[in-house]
Formats: sequence, C-alpha cells, structure tokens
Amino acid sequence: MEEKKLKIVLNRNGNGTLNPRCPIPLEWFKKMGLSEKQREIDLKFNEQTGELIIKKAK
Repeated sequence: MEEKKLKIVLNRNGNGTLNPRCPIPLEWFKKMGLSEKQREIDLKFNEQTGELIIKKAK
C-alpha cells in the first residue's frame, strides 16, 4: 500500500464559505482507472476511525 502526506486545500467561495479539497497524485488517479471522462468516485467517511475511503464509482 502506498502512502503520502497531503495538505487539504481550503478555498473560499464568493459568499465566504470554506470549501476543503484534497488533491490526489495523478499516478493514483490513473491506477484507479479514472480519466477525464470517468471522474466519478464513491467517498465514505468512517466517523469512528476518522478515515476516508475512496473508490472508483461503478
């Protein structure tokens, strides 16, 4: 399993609301079988462990 430490990017919209984003490495994006045409993912958050789980959408 590969592991990287990333920083979450915080952007503010026109209303001042924060929008957190987490870019993933392009290599992982490609290994997941994602592309410019297929960008949908399923994202799960486990509140007990604080883990995010990302999977390619079916």
